[in-house]
Amino acid sequence: MPLLSLIGETLGCIQSIYILAITVRNEKNFYKELVQRAHYISEDLRFIQNILHQLETYVPQITAADEIFLTECINSVRSAIDDIYEVLKDILKHRSFYQKLMCNKQEMQTKLDNGYRRLHDLCNRIDQIVLRLNRITPELQLIPDFKKQLAQIPKKDVSIFDFIINQNTPENVRKITANEFDANRYAYYMKVHNKQLFIGYHSRTWLSAHSQESILEDRLAKFRLQFNQINLSDSQVLPEIIASNKNNHKELLFSEYYIATDPICGLEVSETNVYIATKYAIIIVELKTKKTLAVYGLEDEGSNRFKQISSILIPADDTQSLYVIDRGQYRVYKYKIDDKHGFEYVRDYTISTNHSQLCYLVSCAIFKNRLYVSDKANNCLHIFPIDAKRQSHCLKDNSIQSFSPGALCAYEDYLYVANCSSENPMILLLNADGEPIYWFRNDYFKEILTIHMDRNLGELFVLTHTTVQSKKQPLILSMSLFRSRDLNEK
Repeated sequence: MPLLSLIGETLGCIQSIYILAITVRNEKNFYKELVQRAHYISEDLRFIQNILHQLETYVPQITAADEIFLTECINSVRSAIDDIYEVLKDILKHRSFYQKLMCNKQEMQTKLDNGYRRLHDLCNRIDQIVLRLNRITPELQLIPDFKKQLAQIPKKDVSIFDFIINQNTPENVRKITANEFDANRYAYYMKVHNKQLFIGYHSRTWLSAHSQESILEDRLAKFRLQFNQINLSDSQVLPEIIASNKNNHKELLFSEYYIATDPICGLEVSETNVYIATKYAIIIVELKTKKTLAVYGLEDEGSNRFKQISSILIPADDTQSLYVIDRGQYRVYKYKIDDKHGFEYVRDYTISTNHSQLCYLVSCAIFKNRLYVSDKANNCLHIFPIDAKRQSHCLKDNSIQSFSPGALCAYEDYLYVANCSSENPMILLLNADGEPIYWFRNDYFKEILTIHMDRNLGELFVLTHTTVQSKKQPLILSMSLFRSRDLNEK
C-alpha cells in the first residue's frame, strides 16, 4: 500500500480508538488504574496523530529508503492500536456493577500496559525518524524570457461564437445573467467532443451545442488558399495559426443537458459517458439517456475520498484513465475507468515544493509521457514522469509577474498553457523539453477561463468574456492550429 494511503487509513483508525480511550478515561465508576492508562493512551494517540499529519506533507520529498522504513513503523502502529482497540472494547463491556465484579481487572490492566508501552515506543521512534528525514527538493527550472525572445509574435485572428441559449431550453433551467458571470466566484469548463461542445457556466448548469459545419468549411477554404501561397523549408517546425475570416461571428445554439446539485469543478467526456466533478465527488452521467450511473467520493474512504476537486482529465491517448486534481490535498489522483462506470484507484502524484505560497492547482495535462500540473499561486508547472512516484522538477517563469498558468492542453508536439491572469492573457506553447517556442494573444482575450482542443479538427477553443452594457458575458473563440510539417505533407 502507498505510504500516503497507509497514513490516511491509520489516521482514521486512530480517531476511532481515541473515542474509545476518552470514553474509558471519563468513566467515573470504574477502576482507577484502567482509567489512568486510558488517559495516557489518549495522549499518545494525539501525539502520533500530529506526527502523521506532519508526515503527510513530507512523503513526496523523502527518499525511497525512508519510505520503506516508515511504512514498516506505521504498520507496527496499526497493529498496536488494533490490539488496544480490542482491550478498550472489552473494558467498556464491564461498566455495570455486576459486570465489573466479573471482570479480570489484572488481565485487562496487563494488556493495556503492554499496548501502551508498545505504542509509546513507536511514537518516539517515528518522531525521531521525522526529525532526521532527508528531504528531496525538486529541481527548479526557469522559463527564459519568451516575450523578449519571441517579441514579434503578431496578434492572431479568431472566430467568434455567439453564446445563445436555445429557445427549447426548459423553463425550470436557470439561465445565466450578465451580472452572474464572475470568474472570481465560479469556475467555467468547456470540452469539445464529436462536433459537440459542452460548457459549464454559472456554477451548476451544463449545456451542450452542436457546432455548425459552415465553421469548418470556412476554415478549410482559407487553409487551402494560404497553403498554395506558402513556401516552407524543412527546418520550419513552429506551428502556423491560420484563421478564416477575421472577427467572423458564428452562432452556437445551446440546449440544457444536465444540472448538478453542487457547484461544478470540471468535466470530461468519453464515448458514452460524461464525468462531472463537483467539489467532493465525481458524477458519471450517461450521454444518451442523461441518467446518473454512479457517484464517487461522497461515501467513499481513503483514495476515493476528495477534499477539494479543482479539475479532471481523461487523456485523449489513454481513455481508460481519469486524473483528478484534489487541490485540497495538493495531489493528483489517477483512476482506471470504463464506460460501465468502473472506478479503480491506481496511484497518486503529490505536489512537492518549497515555495512560500500554498499551491493552488488548476489544471493538468499528459504530454510526452509526463504529467503537467498548473499552479497559479506559485506561477509554475509541476512535472511528474507518468510512472514515477515523485515530482521530477518544477517549471517556473520569473520574467513577468503576470504570467499565471491556468488551463493546459496537449496536442501533438506542443503543450498549450493559458495565462489565467487578466493583466496579460495569452497562450504559451512549450515543446517536449519544456521550452517556450511560441505564444499568441488577441484583443478578445480579456481573461482566459479555459481552453480545449478539438483534436480531430485541429481547432483550439477559448472561453473568455466580453462586456455588454458594462456587464460581463461569456464569449467563445476558436482558432485553427497547424504545424508547418503538416502543411508540408499535404
